[in-house]
Amino acid sequence: MHLLVAVPFLFNLVLATINGENPCRYVDSAGIIDLTSLGHTDGTPAFPDISQSASSWMQYCDRVVSFSEYSFNPCKPFTEGTTCKDVAVCQVPFTSGESFILAKHDSAVWIPPIGFGGSATLTYTYQTKHVKISMQCTKDTEVNVLEIISESPQETYNMKLSSKCACFDGCKNKPGPDPDKPNKGLSGGAVLLIIVVVLVFIYLITFMSFNKFKREATGLDILPHRSFWISLPGYSKDGVIFIFQKLTNKGATYQTV
Repeated sequence: MHLLVAVPFLFNLVLATINGENPCRYVDSAGIIDLTSLGHTDGTPAFPDISQSASSWMQYCDRVVSFSEYSFNPCKPFTEGTTCKDVAVCQVPFTSGESFILAKHDSAVWIPPIGFGGSATLTYTYQTKHVKISMQCTKDTEVNVLEIISESPQETYNMKLSSKCACFDGCKNKPGPDPDKPNKGLSGGAVLLIIVVVLVFIYLITFMSFNKFKREATGLDILPHRSFWISLPGYSKDGVIFIFQKLTNKGATYQTV
């Protein structure tokens, strides 16, 4: 591989590894490819029942072609037929009408572009089957098209996704609806816990420093309010016993009249 091709390819491969495999997003030095807004979140495919075009048959007439329909949904799984459940890509042959799983999202791997101006490829593997979806950047249209190219070699399904979202930074500001995605922000309880931990830390450091350097205390005597904290377990125990006795009436005395 030529050095001018190998260097950016390896650099982008390292970036992809650092960012991890995400079936929705590909990140490298050129920007971000984000397919989030293309994927349906209701369990249906964004690209349903796509068949191989006649032009593709003629262009790849020397290769294996599959007389089938294919469905694909970026990012989120969908269900089609009796077999394709929670899948990324599904195949339905014209002859049998039975669905076959071609890919699931947990196997997604992005292949970086080769050379300058190349396109990234989203790949999936399911058992012995492989799906390769090359990204075709189309900045001048809002139309999204999935094209079935060929099955070559056998059980390797080559496709092309033409979309503005296939461009680097083409759709990074257009996230799609994702109601199932958990909120990554901190909850109120987590914020409160952090505040308490910080205050306790400040309390300990401040009073321990004061006792150490101002009062010249040593050992356990540098602990702030040492006698109080030592007595606290006993006070807590007495409080629990008192409340329990009040609730069960075991601690009350009865005087006859």
